Amino acid sequence: MNISDISISKKYAFAYFLAQGESVEKKKERIFEIASVVKQNADFFINPSIGVEVKWEILDKIITDDLKNSAARRLVEILIENKKIQLLTIIVDEFERLYFESKKHIKMEVRARHPLSEKEKNDIILTFKEATGITPVIKFVEDKSIIGGFIMRWDDRIFDSTINQKINLLEKEVIEKEII
Repeated sequence: MNISDISISKKYAFAYFLAQGESVEKKKERIFEIASVVKQNADFFINPSIGVEVKWEILDKIITDDLKNSAARRLVEILIENKKIQLLTIIVDEFERLYFESKKHIKMEVRARHPLSEKEKNDIILTFKEATGITPVIKFVEDKSIIGGFIMRWDDRIFDSTINQKINLLEKEVIEKEII
């Protein structure tokens, strides 16, 4: 994936986000559904020896009736026609980012050794919302390499509050003092 593909994907996602005729919630539901179907048949849709019209016909046969007159279907048709169907995953991710941004939400990954309690989740949500004005939507990932604490990731930011990080900082400090 090159920078041009990322830029193009963002433009497709933005255009889809602004498309008229469906609520943003319906567009979100439908883009995830059609992306799943396309992903299951990816080899077919990226095959250069299969014509565009044939791909459209197959698309119509494998999607639900609900998707047939949707903006999501039109988007996929355009991607097929322009030989950009491989960008669909990036487009979906960017659409989701725009969706969350419009709702003043943000996707956040929290990694810890053990699952968070409801109180811990609520504390993270409340603290983050108070600091940023944005509500995090947390995806928990169990990570046995973490001794204790947690790592939060959102956008291109990382907040590391693990014992591992504290040990690394202490080790670095000791090494620096021994050198001086």
